[in-house]
Amino acid sequence: MSIKIGIVSPSRRQGETTLTMLLGLALEKATGETVCITATGADYLSTRTYLGVEVTEDITKSASQLNQLLESGVMTHEGFKDYLTALTPKTDVLLSSTLGMSEGEGDRLFGNALPYLTHEYIVTDINSSLDAELVRHIYDEYDFIIVVFSQDAVVIKKLNTWMKSGAYPETSKVGYVLNGYSPIVSDARTVAKNLGIKYAAKFTKLALNPYIRKMGNEGKIIDLLTYITKKDTRTLEVFYDLGEILQMLSVNLCFAIDWGTD
Repeated sequence: MSIKIGIVSPSRRQGETTLTMLLGLALEKATGETVCITATGADYLSTRTYLGVEVTEDITKSASQLNQLLESGVMTHEGFKDYLTALTPKTDVLLSSTLGMSEGEGDRLFGNALPYLTHEYIVTDINSSLDAELVRHIYDEYDFIIVVFSQDAVVIKKLNTWMKSGAYPETSKVGYVLNGYSPIVSDARTVAKNLGIKYAAKFTKLALNPYIRKMGNEGKIIDLLTYITKKDTRTLEVFYDLGEILQMLSVNLCFAIDWGTD
């Protein structure tokens, strides 16, 4: 049975797509298992841009065509594999939206496709509205939800309000990543304390690093992970931060990792 991890944010443009890409690739590296990177909603360009996937689509294998086959009930598990894009020998990406699709159409496609994913790990970038029916389903069915947010005071206020609402996921399976972190802005442990979250066990950070933005814009996230895992001095802090995120998942979901931090 797959371990399913969702990544969501209280506000747009907090880095959830980048974190989804990096975490999915890092999980393969740290566990040696198969991974599928997925997304809900109608986010068409960002996933493709970061991964360097060509935007033009084969009309016979488009997201719209896939949805028609899934809803008609004629899709097989073997045939479904043709609609996955291989990033590495063990990591695939499901591009579950296409140009012109609405959020609702993208959500419906994702919901239809999810039962066909047989990878050991499924990492999902939750791009849909926080009150969408599919998002509530993900909160219920997924093993762990990572809430990613920045040090922006407005975003933290939104998160605090959301945490107190009935629309928030079950806190026992929620972890937090403070993205684009800079100690000049605020201390991560203080942010966690103010939100009532235990640091390390459920709260980690991902350092502000220009190479994440640079490599993402150039469609070289896979190359970026190579730099990170080789402990390139330009991304060394990111290496240790990703290790902490993996450790948070390992502790909460009870699986072993080998990230090479020893």
